[in-house]
Amino acid sequence: MARFVQRRVFHQNTTVACGATDQNNPIDLLVPSPNCTALEVTVTTKTAGTGTGTFSIQLTYGGTPTVVGLASATSFIDADAAAGTVHGSLSIRASIKDNEGARLGIKTVKSGTVSADATLILDFTWKE
Repeated sequence: MARFVQRRVFHQNTTVACGATDQNNPIDLLVPSPNCTALEVTVTTKTAGTGTGTFSIQLTYGGTPTVVGLASATSFIDADAAAGTVHGSLSIRASIKDNEGARLGIKTVKSGTVSADATLILDFTWKE
């Protein structure tokens, strides 16, 4: 008889201010387990930034940031989008093994003029 093991899927939520500078932005979340897969992150504007630019995001982890998965399109985040704007989900689908407790981050690369950071709500979906 075949044995079926249900993998646990769970969410983590936080906010991050980013976009005005191309950099890695540490967030208040850690890699949740020693053998997990980052499935996706859904991004919503909490507070609009300023300027007419857009920026891409990419998930990172660790003190010297290691990138996870592919970056979003350069137009994924509209910096001056109104509060409550859902930008969409970035499919990550990448395993992060043996790094439980490493700090997560969001790497940004702007396009156009992003004068001040936008505050984003991030909803991560993980599989363990």
